[in-house]
Amino acid sequence: MGETKAELMTAVYKVHVHCKQCAHTIVTQFTQFPGVREVKLDGGKVTVKGIGFDAEKLRKKVEKGCRRRVELVPPPKDIVTEVKSKKESVQSGSERFYLSTRVISLAGQFLLSNPIDQ
Repeated sequence: MGETKAELMTAVYKVHVHCKQCAHTIVTQFTQFPGVREVKLDGGKVTVKGIGFDAEKLRKKVEKGCRRRVELVPPPKDIVTEVKSKKESVQSGSERFYLSTRVISLAGQFLLSNPIDQ
């Protein structure tokens, strides 16, 4: 028999939630779709985890079922927008050390990488 590999998928949707009944209807619509294993509603953001479901078909089904606009939120992309390098010299006694650090900006987030020897 042939084996099929199923990959765990995660999709994020944006839905306007007005009240508890709206939230219940939205979650019910998402969970009734084949392949959906977990639905998490946080405000207007719905995170869906499952195996082998079509995110666009799910969006259309929920939009029709709960009569609300449902938007599929694209996954965030880590885009490097800026790389800054800085060299520093440190003197300890009669020895002088040079340290190099990099600051990387990823779409609004700043990361300080480990010192680099150059």
